Amino acid sequence: MQYWTACQSDKTGPFIFSDSDVMAENQQKAAAGSSLVGFGDFGLASELLKALNDLGYSSPTPIQSKAIPVILEGRDVMGAAQTGTGKTAGYSLPVLQSLLYYANAS
Repeated sequence: MQYWTACQSDKTGPFIFSDSDVMAENQQKAAAGSSLVGFGDFGLASELLKALNDLGYSSPTPIQSKAIPVILEGRDVMGAAQTGTGKTAGYSLPVLQSLLYYANAS
């Protein structure tokens, strides 16, 4: 079942993409011997990476692997996916990343 629609690659509107596109891309990388995307590839802060690791998350889901970089660029993302696919982390990790700038060490 496909939950996502087409891809808009320009930077003028929301970024919308297909779940099957992400899966096909991951299969191509695996076949070519390339490593799949990891949370560390997004440039997230070490505190967030440690928290993800401590919680047992080692690699992003398809929605996260496409949404996180786009949101970190400050662009809008529209997506719909089945419950449990990681949508909340897909948008909240970039929000937490931006809030770290305002963190108080005291």
